[in-house]
Amino acid sequence: MDKYVVRNRKVPKPEEPFTSNSGSSQLNIGQDRNVTSENLCSEKKGRSYQSKWQSVFSWLLYDGDIDKVFCEICRETISSGISTPKKSSRDDDSIEAFTEIGFSSWNKALKRFKKHEMSEVHRFCVLHKANVDRGVNVHSMLSKSKLEDMKTARTALMKMISTLRFLMTGGLAIRDHEDENSNYSRLLKLRSEDIPELKSWLQRSKYK
Repeated sequence: MDKYVVRNRKVPKPEEPFTSNSGSSQLNIGQDRNVTSENLCSEKKGRSYQSKWQSVFSWLLYDGDIDKVFCEICRETISSGISTPKKSSRDDDSIEAFTEIGFSSWNKALKRFKKHEMSEVHRFCVLHKANVDRGVNVHSMLSKSKLEDMKTARTALMKMISTLRFLMTGGLAIRDHEDENSNYSRLLKLRSEDIPELKSWLQRSKYK
């Protein structure tokens, strides 16, 4: 019977072409290397000083020996001994970093540079430097204003004393029941019309 049975012939499966993973592995490795190289370059760029920063922040002073930057303007102004405005806690950290210990957190560089540039102390130091460059001293400006106030007060005081002397010499009453209507107050107001310093002094709230 077996000779009448048609047996299915086993057709050998075509051999699959041998594929090595080495090619794809090499491709992946190559890609990984490229990515890694890019990342390293990116990280290195973000973690090192960039000279182009000085084109935006001209006050930067880079010390290559310690790989840190300082604020040249604040450093010079503060080291000169000039008194600066009262610092906030945030300003305190910024000033310490940019004038004493140096700054090197390069991945946060632009953010910290902008923050320092907006600080009260930095703006004061920039103004001070500008005035020094023009030959103007900030403290001299403040002292000049103070001297003007003292001069005005001195002139007003002398006129008040001379007014009292006039009333006393003439035997006139100095005070009245209401101070505004007293001979002294009315005479001072009259004299202030010709004496700007006295008028300015009388207009202050204490003497209204």
